[in-house]
Amino acid sequence: MFPTLQSNGPPLIKICGVKSAETALAAVACGARAIGVVLASGGPRSVTFTVAQEICACLPATVLCVAVVRNETEASSALLSAWKGAIQFHGDEAESVLVAAKRDKPQRLLIRAIPLSSAAFHMWNQCAAVDALLIDGNTPGSGERADWQALIQLRRLSLKPLMLAGGLTSGNVAGAIAAVAPDWVDVSSGVESLPGVKDTRLIEEFCLAVARG
Repeated sequence: MFPTLQSNGPPLIKICGVKSAETALAAVACGARAIGVVLASGGPRSVTFTVAQEICACLPATVLCVAVVRNETEASSALLSAWKGAIQFHGDEAESVLVAAKRDKPQRLLIRAIPLSSAAFHMWNQCAAVDALLIDGNTPGSGERADWQALIQLRRLSLKPLMLAGGLTSGNVAGAIAAVAPDWVDVSSGVESLPGVKDTRLIEEFCLAVARG
């Protein structure tokens, strides 16, 4: 069973770009309900499939483990068949790729990350294979802040749980929650001391800021 993607209170928290089991467990202790492991190669937060599996295995059943991939094809997505957690598609994947991934494991949660675009929002909001939408800045994964005011109008039309990412920190997440009312908030660079280096103190501060709303 996968944890729910819907929040009935304050937004749930996803800490993304985690590179070790130790950091993952520290984030969970601070209040994180999802851990993101980046399988897309070439970045400071990337990990191997083996490390990602080790991180996923250490998590309690109430915490979602999310593999972040980029520009998957139907052929390469077959490599993810062994993955037991959720998958977050963060590139230019066609709808057929997500449909195939859902068909492979119907119970698996699929998250579609998109920049804030009305066309992209409406397209993926209607896709039955997508379980949640993650709204990022214009360049997903860059730490660029999304346009919260523009998102407010689309938020009312969302048919799926909404995850908000893009430039979030402990200093601005309360404002983001007040403006957008997301089901989840997703942070990576905002809880790092250096690119790819998570800081437990910053994770704790972020989680406390979310809890305070």
